[in-house]
Amino acid sequence: MYTAAWSPNGTWIASAGNGSTVQIWAASSKKLLFSYDGGSSIVYSVAWSPDSRYVASAHSNGTVQVWDVASGKLLLTYSGHLHYVNAVAWSHDGTRIVSGGGDATAHVWDPSNGNRLTTYGGHTDDILALSWSPSDARIVSASKDTTAQVWAASTASRSLSYTGHANYVNTVAWSPDGTRIASGGVDTTVKVWGAANGNTFQTYSGHSDQVQSVAWLYDSTRIASASNDGTVQIWQAT
Repeated sequence: MYTAAWSPNGTWIASAGNGSTVQIWAASSKKLLFSYDGGSSIVYSVAWSPDSRYVASAHSNGTVQVWDVASGKLLLTYSGHLHYVNAVAWSHDGTRIVSGGGDATAHVWDPSNGNRLTTYGGHTDDILALSWSPSDARIVSASKDTTAQVWAASTASRSLSYTGHANYVNTVAWSPDGTRIASGGVDTTVKVWGAANGNTFQTYSGHSDQVQSVAWLYDSTRIASASNDGTVQIWQAT
């Protein structure tokens, strides 16, 4: 499995593996509701709209597809990228989507019509993960270039570049309180650092293989990290 995401209403889970299909299933009963087939391309990432009505799926053919969860109908295909799309994230207010991938750029665009609003080109290698700030004013992007970069969603101007990792940065997540960012990667560590200044507050070294995903608890006190070592570890964020 490449990706899985809870719906914001806590009812469903969207998941995708090594293929073109996204499955939507009920979290409580584990019952499969339906499968969405995005064509011949592999799905690398999925993101729910804040109202849990739509899903955006990032594909290996360079597209992002937006579709209706109730009907499975494809609503829009965004084709602005020049290479595969690794990451997609929906803004908290539902008005924008950010996507990034193999062309080393991140695009902010309108999910209602597919119009591109801004393009961020600060990375020198593939973008692997994206996360919005709680206010939707800023975005953090993680890359194979070993950096995580924070930039303005409206202007694509960079405010900081975090260089605390020794290898690819696979995953990144903004804390719900907006003050910190957690990032993890091939160096097997998770770093917690200041969203305003990039100062490292904490380094978590409990994993023995690369970290693939991080997520914050709703109150910003704990972090869950998933690794290729086969474990998910929950730990206190300081």
